Amino acid sequence: YLLFLSDSTQPLRNDWLDEMLGYAVQPGVGVVGAKAVGTDGNVSNAGYVLGLGGQPAGLHDLHVPLDDPGYFGRLQVPGNPSAVSATCLLTEKKLFDELGGFDEHLLAAGYSDVDYCLKVGKANQRVVWTPFALMFQPH
Repeated sequence: YLLFLSDSTQPLRNDWLDEMLGYAVQPGVGVVGAKAVGTDGNVSNAGYVLGLGGQPAGLHDLHVPLDDPGYFGRLQVPGNPSAVSATCLLTEKKLFDELGGFDEHLLAAGYSDVDYCLKVGKANQRVVWTPFALMFQPH
């Protein structure tokens, strides 16, 4: 497995990696992402939704308190967003290699993680996001 983790991201739970691996090893799961909270104590990352905010992909349920349930309780239960952020992303190395990894041309635009997750979906694998892998993301 490959874990992509931003140098400023820090785990807030001891079992964060076990939580992510618990999904990653399941058949049909291609990528797993984590919930992030910022310095203000509010949600800073809960997965991407395609086309949100007029962008190719936008983060949703941002800047709500950590214990906020989110839209239909989405922030409190694992789910399947369009994509997850590479600030904390776990995927099987074999799948990453087969799909060509991150597109270097999209790195500067900040959408290489979204592109990878879309490739995962086209390969009939699921994108999973879990709030139980809780991370601190200062920016």
